[in-house]
Amino acid sequence: MPRKVEIIPSQAELNALEQLSQNTLEDHRVVERARIVLACLRRQPLDEISAQFQVSRSMIFRWRARFIQDGIAGLWDKPRTGKPARYDEAFEKQVLDILASPPPAGQTRWDGQSLAAHLNASDDAVWRVLRRHGLSLARQRVWTVKTKLHLTGKAAHLAGLYIAPPTWIMALRYPQGTPDEARIYTRNRAAGNALLKAAGEDKELDLKQALAIMATFSQQIAPNKRREEMLNFINDVLECTQPDQKLVILVLGDAASLELSSWMAAHQQVKFLFYENMDAANTRLEFHMPDIGEDYGAFVRQVMEYPHSASPFIWKAIRRDWMEEEQAE
Repeated sequence: MPRKVEIIPSQAELNALEQLSQNTLEDHRVVERARIVLACLRRQPLDEISAQFQVSRSMIFRWRARFIQDGIAGLWDKPRTGKPARYDEAFEKQVLDILASPPPAGQTRWDGQSLAAHLNASDDAVWRVLRRHGLSLARQRVWTVKTKLHLTGKAAHLAGLYIAPPTWIMALRYPQGTPDEARIYTRNRAAGNALLKAAGEDKELDLKQALAIMATFSQQIAPNKRREEMLNFINDVLECTQPDQKLVILVLGDAASLELSSWMAAHQQVKFLFYENMDAANTRLEFHMPDIGEDYGAFVRQVMEYPHSASPFIWKAIRRDWMEEEQAE
């Protein structure tokens, strides 16, 4: 009978494991592995761990052994060799075809993790396809409406705007301006229908008009959902940024409170500027976008006065191939 290997981690390793197990911005697979190892350290029975995390005993042994051998660094996937995976039209068709098939045993529906595991692909690749087709596995519809930012001067550098007071994020892209395709996003049914109604036959709104409409709709959103929306916003803005462009993101707040440190470490090509108040951010924005026109001041006042209780305001430029025109349910 093989000798049982006892794990004796240092206090620093225990602290790192606890932090990783609570990190909502880290890859959820890595977070789960940390929780599995912690369960082993607490001498929780294997059958209970297997049932709790819906993994096999061999998977528990695997991550336990990786932790013993490499410490906490062993919980991340090792670099893959060989030809890199291609996420092309064929992959996109696979994702959509699988969604039409029955979900895995024990699940009422497909989720991102099970889709990625079934296709042996990354979660990011799967969610990119879902966002492109406006699909939400949580059965939460996203309403999108085309908008234009009708500001004179050089305001075309604006690539995205996220407002969920007290969080405020503005994305600027250089040297190219905002593409024609730019939309406002919301999960609030009433707000989405109001935006579509205001857009009318033109199916397009002025951004300032959309901002005024959204400010009248309240929506309580959990902090983790706001973090998810914020990161999706930043990821989508980065996705639309070409290699020869520079992306600057102005943020009202700090990296620690918004839990952006891990993302920034992984995307050092993006420049972040953090500010304590809107006046300081506004001064910096004027530096980045000089000669932006007289009507810019009215627009900034709208942004500053956006109600804390209102639904998050998400406006961003997108690639034309990301999604088809959406209709309200």
